[in-house]
Amino acid sequence: MEDVLEGSPDVDFGRRWDETLAFRVGGSFHELWGAYVAAAAYARATGGAVFDSEEGKVLTPDEAAQVARSSEPHLKDEPAA
Repeated sequence: MEDVLEGSPDVDFGRRWDETLAFRVGGSFHELWGAYVAAAAYARATGGAVFDSEEGKVLTPDEAAQVARSSEPHLKDEPAA
């Protein structure tokens, strides 16, 4: 977590987090959808948050779920891996 905090000095993480979990996305909408669904569920279950490093934003679980929903129309256009 220290490398994320140090690499994002302008981001307000709200507090110092004891635990982190990272999801990597290789570039497909299926991967994006899966990562955001998992991150939203994990954050909701643990009272946590989701950090979108591409956007530089900390999201609530509901906001992360909305990102997943917004990618769903693209899933039908992309073959599953």
